[in-house]
Amino acid sequence: KTPHDAKILGTDGMIGVGPSFWNGTKATLTVGGKEEVVELPHKGNGYEFEAEEVARCVRAGKIESDIIPHDETLALMGTLDTVRAQVGLKYPME
Repeated sequence: KTPHDAKILGTDGMIGVGPSFWNGTKATLTVGGKEEVVELPHKGNGYEFEAEEVARCVRAGKIESDIIPHDETLALMGTLDTVRAQVGLKYPME
């Protein structure tokens, strides 16, 4: 029964996502005591934005996204692999 929200704290404000951060549809930005709420409901399983970007690139004849280029994807996967190694997570096919 612990909270399922996430907060990102910075020197000037905070971003809150929740109540379920892993599939949140609402974020609150708080700066200087003022709040701005952004709501983006899911149209699918939560990966619809990635799918839309792939479709956009395919239609444009592109093999790489300007938003998330290949090198950034590989860097992110390297970070995730490092985290998995640190916590000892292995998948059955490994």
